[in-house]
Amino acid sequence: MKKEFCPSLRLSRLSKKEIEKLLDDYSDMVVNYHPENYHQERATFLKNEKMLRKYGLTDEDVTALDFC
Repeated sequence: MKKEFCPSLRLSRLSKKEIEKLLDDYSDMVVNYHPENYHQERATFLKNEKMLRKYGLTDEDVTALDFC
């Protein structure tokens, strides 16, 4: 999913607290979104856009992640 929608994102640089935040948000998205086309993962990344920009998320990545 990451390679397809946001290849420049460097998740290996996230802190433990940031990883925990992503996983917590992901668990919420599992309840709210169906798994088709990575909707759960994409929604998690979009919700955490501000944090992930520090790790390479670009405007192009956000556009690719968006459901529109």
